[in-house]
Amino acid sequence: MIGGEREALRASEVLKDHGVLARAIRPPSVPPGTCRIRLTACAGHSPADLEIVAAALEQVS
Repeated sequence: MIGGEREALRASEVLKDHGVLARAIRPPSVPPGTCRIRLTACAGHSPADLEIVAAALEQVS
């Protein structure tokens, strides 16, 4: 969970800049102040792919 809309959109952009598709989920889908990032892993992702995601998530602050 990220919190505000602006922060969630920024996090989504940072992840996109690192090659990670992660949507910001904002109101009305979630209550105000509870915005979040949606990530989906699937069987086609390799361990290396997941390491890229983990490194990108470290850039979100």
